[in-house]
Amino acid sequence: MSPIVTLTSDWGKEGYYGGMLKGRLFSMIPEVRVVDITHSIERFNIIEASFVVKHGCDGFPSGTVHIVDVCSERTKNTGFVAMEAKGQYFIAANNGLLSLAFGEDHGRVVAIGSQSFSDSLMFAARDIFVPVAAHLANGGSLESLGPEVALINKMLMPNRESSTETTLTVVYIDSYGNAYLNMSFAEFEARRRGRKFNIWNSSVVFEDCSVKTSYNDIAEHQGSGVAVVPSSTGYMQLAMNGRSLYDLLGISLNDQFFIEFYESQSTNNVTT
Repeated sequence: MSPIVTLTSDWGKEGYYGGMLKGRLFSMIPEVRVVDITHSIERFNIIEASFVVKHGCDGFPSGTVHIVDVCSERTKNTGFVAMEAKGQYFIAANNGLLSLAFGEDHGRVVAIGSQSFSDSLMFAARDIFVPVAAHLANGGSLESLGPEVALINKMLMPNRESSTETTLTVVYIDSYGNAYLNMSFAEFEARRRGRKFNIWNSSVVFEDCSVKTSYNDIAEHQGSGVAVVPSSTGYMQLAMNGRSLYDLLGISLNDQFFIEFYESQSTNNVTT
């Protein structure tokens, strides 16, 4: 089977970076198949990148190599790593991104010595990540790339919890304007325990919200028109039927939402 290499980056849709990398990959890996996961990650946002890598790269066959170029500038505290997870390989900067994506659910992690591939640090994806991808795709071992290291683990999304309130962070906004939060739907349901809840942020309060299993079940005339819906990723998302929560609120990645659980009936309105 022809080797597969995927690309995830914050380069944007314009420019020549993607073409440059693909040309190098085609030159270095015979019959390679290159798959673009996305190049629309918000600039330098490793929280969004970790979410996309965790879910967008899931399901590829064993041996697939994933290049992740977000915040890939080498610093004195971060280097470059290659990691094995679920039979696949991930190449990225050791900046907390892979730790956020996989937690402890991964195999070996090795440091990549730049001297083995290039002295250039201006474009690590081209000068380091592509040669490493070629090495792995052509059957090279992970161990020969460098010594084993640990992933940097940055706690970037602390949640405030109590028996009646939860604070969550927006980690992804899809093309329909739905907001994905940093809690699984199963965990949310375990915390909710069948109770009603309100959702608010710094600009709006949605009262008497509900849980729905599909977008079509969300009726605007019922409560606030905002519901928690389980996504295909297993994470909870805030959604509206036929409307964009992103357009309505102007929400951004890393924004926080507050969820209050209660037992009694609330009034059905939205205040700003």
